[in-house]
Amino acid sequence: MHDSNAPRFGARTIDEFADALAGNTPVPGGGALAPVVAMLSASLAQMVVAFSQGKPALAQHASEHGTAMRILPIARRNFERLAHEDAEAYAGLNAVLTEAKDAPGRRERLEAAAMRAASVPFRAMEACVELLKFSEYLLGKTNRYLESDLVISAILSEACARACMPTLRVNADLLTEVDRDGLLRVSEQMLGEARALLGRFDRGVAQG
Repeated sequence: MHDSNAPRFGARTIDEFADALAGNTPVPGGGALAPVVAMLSASLAQMVVAFSQGKPALAQHASEHGTAMRILPIARRNFERLAHEDAEAYAGLNAVLTEAKDAPGRRERLEAAAMRAASVPFRAMEACVELLKFSEYLLGKTNRYLESDLVISAILSEACARACMPTLRVNADLLTEVDRDGLLRVSEQMLGEARALLGRFDRGVAQG
């Protein structure tokens, strides 16, 4: 079971998180790692903007920088919250899975727990697509010497979207066929959008 007294992911050092990830406990696992990667992506994008603010050569983009410095910290906190939610959702799902299969109401509880567990990577994918769109929006508006960092941020966002799919699929398999198919269809569309955004971003960088 998940330890509710464990520190939130954002409160841990990198070493502490890596040690927890490497341990023989079910959480954190890949489902929590994906939004943590996106949290770092948002942090890197924020660093690029921080080094771009106040530069005379980029004065015409001051408004965009201000917007970014409001949006990116919110994105970071959202991804950190999703990582924590994944651990909690897994604990809830695991509790139902350990019940006797003929326990009264188990099917309903299982579907509810699986939907909650699947909703976390689904929402993380949504947020990754939005972060990719924002990275594309920032292209050409930030310090050109840190363009490589903006590229890395975009790559990490797309990687998070891809990494969410395995967790989503395994939880969606516990849903009704209608719910599963609908969730997976929209998720595949989001994943395709994330890939297209990264491709467009790469082309924009190449064109200067």
